[in-house]
Amino acid sequence: MPQLEFSTFASQIFWLATTFVILWIIMSRSAIPTIREVLQNRQTRISEDLRKAEKLKEEAESAEADFTSVIVNARSKASSMLSKVRDQAGEEAERRNAKLDETFARQARESEHRIEVIKKEAIEQMAPVTIEVTQEILKKLINVKVDKAKVEKAIEAVSE
Repeated sequence: MPQLEFSTFASQIFWLATTFVILWIIMSRSAIPTIREVLQNRQTRISEDLRKAEKLKEEAESAEADFTSVIVNARSKASSMLSKVRDQAGEEAERRNAKLDETFARQARESEHRIEVIKKEAIEQMAPVTIEVTQEILKKLINVKVDKAKVEKAIEAVSE
């Protein structure tokens, strides 16, 4: 193999070094700056994306905190409104119940009064008939004619 011959070894090392230096110069002037620029752009983009992500995360946390406070406020307002409406409904129900109780009591008093009036009228209207019937019954049963005044007194004594 010619690569391993010692007579050509020095020239092979020279050309290896020369090729390496030429390749190094070409790479350092063209490919390496492009690669460096791409890597810097990539690093810049990653840094910006991380910064934007951090900013968006902070905004999201702030929005979540605002949303949570709005929800808490809405719940407390709804709870207070509900208790207020419940209290108002209870008060309204109590007022209506009191008004109905008063109306029923008044109607009961009026009915009792009307019943008393009707009862007195009925008794007054029945008194002459009762007196006559009592006189007739006594006359038929025991053959005694009783005076109208005595029958009236007896009926009044029994009805009281």
